[in-house]
Amino acid sequence: MTGTADTDIVDLRGSGAHGTGDRLASIPGIRTAASPEVQQFVLDGFLETEVCKALIERIDYCVRPSTIADPHGDDSFRTSSTCDLDHRDPLARTVEARFHELTGVPSAYGEPLQGQRYDVGQEFKAH
Repeated sequence: MTGTADTDIVDLRGSGAHGTGDRLASIPGIRTAASPEVQQFVLDGFLETEVCKALIERIDYCVRPSTIADPHGDDSFRTSSTCDLDHRDPLARTVEARFHELTGVPSAYGEPLQGQRYDVGQEFKAH
């Protein structure tokens, strides 16, 4: 990292992120979504049912309306709900560690874990 506390710049070259797609594609049982716009991977059973239930409970407990930096003048640009999971929570730490292990990207390059809830008809418009 370089810069001051207010202008830190993260050098992503050490993240290994450039090889994440190839790494994920080589995992047995992983599937890819057919899309020219995004590289998306699906791994059934990545989290156990009990872990998913516990995450849902935490998300439901602290959910708030989702925000966006620039809604492009459209109040309905993003209508979902969000929960910022506590980075000190052992469950959140465990899930984050599993993501980093799976992707090979060190935790220093990750973001805090969030849960998103979309009710029927809610959306996050193309951005």
